[in-house]
Amino acid sequence: MVKLQVFETPTAIKHAPGAVENLADEARRLEGRKPLLVTDQGVVKAGLLDRIVGSLEKEKITFGLFDRVVGNPPVELVGSNLGLGDLEGVAYAVRLCDELGMDSMSTGGVIGFATEALEKGAITTSDLGGLDLKFGDRSSVIELVKMIASRENPLARLLGEGVKRASEQIPGTEEYAVHIKSLESPAWGPRGAPGLGLALMTADRGGCHQRAFPILYEVGGELWEDREIKRLETRGKAELVTDLQNYLAALDTLVKCDFAQYGITKKTYLEMLSSAIGREYSLDDLMRLGERVWNMVRLFNAREGFSRKDDHLPPRFVKESLPDGPAAGHRITEEDMEVMLDEYYKVRGWDGQGRPSQRKLEELGLERLQVPLKT
Repeated sequence: MVKLQVFETPTAIKHAPGAVENLADEARRLEGRKPLLVTDQGVVKAGLLDRIVGSLEKEKITFGLFDRVVGNPPVELVGSNLGLGDLEGVAYAVRLCDELGMDSMSTGGVIGFATEALEKGAITTSDLGGLDLKFGDRSSVIELVKMIASRENPLARLLGEGVKRASEQIPGTEEYAVHIKSLESPAWGPRGAPGLGLALMTADRGGCHQRAFPILYEVGGELWEDREIKRLETRGKAELVTDLQNYLAALDTLVKCDFAQYGITKKTYLEMLSSAIGREYSLDDLMRLGERVWNMVRLFNAREGFSRKDDHLPPRFVKESLPDGPAAGHRITEEDMEVMLDEYYKVRGWDGQGRPSQRKLEELGLERLQVPLKT
């Protein structure tokens, strides 16, 4: 429909700027008498909706507005990330990924990477079996999904291994290989939300927005512990990220739907737990549970060789500033990352390499889990 950057929702080239100039024309093409704008509070409070509304008002198009949705990253990564706007095409691409057993978020990230690599001459259409892959071209995107699933040729097989491995084998592509600890980045960029950057850097399985989602507080306007979070500041985000990681790790032990957390309060969770175990279960109990989980997973990763060097954002977020929007000119520098990691490790009670200290393990009753570390 339109290449629209909804605060770093990826459009065309991963996390590149979008445009709303053709929105009015698209509304007319669809013959809609009153378009409905569907968005979320983060977009509204960031001031981005004003740009969209302005493009419609300029053309005297009457519209409705619903601004209470939660973003859908699988749709965004095979949709706006690849320049696809027709709902039928996006829905089909997501369904195809599901039917073929492929993660639609990673698939969208991989195809975006491949399209950029083709544009920049790192690969050729011959490498793709003659496929002329383009942003915004529904048929070529769908075809590449099928090629990756069937491992149709050597490049399709390589792309099926993910962005990290593909960038290691295709010279000159590592600068735009957007992944963290080998996992493709989700549909939100951290350059205008450093707390999200810290959450992605320190997530146990890489660039996962489900481990903590501080952008709700940085951009969405929600209060954390009755405090307003200053969006673009790097300092002071460690406590927020740690708190969210511990809470969500605890909720994961309940084997519930991730999205249920948006409709169930902490009070309700505690009432449910207290009823289930036959004694009062406090918020402190819940947060300690989550902290134990987070430290155990960190020990596992440390045993497998992960350290501070792996808590890092990809070059696109570090070297390339946002070109426009409310956070124009911002990026997360190497210095920013070091400052945030130092603060985060201190809050966590870990050493300078991000390893849980003996004191922290004893505090959590996990001292028996101390393991030899790979060097």
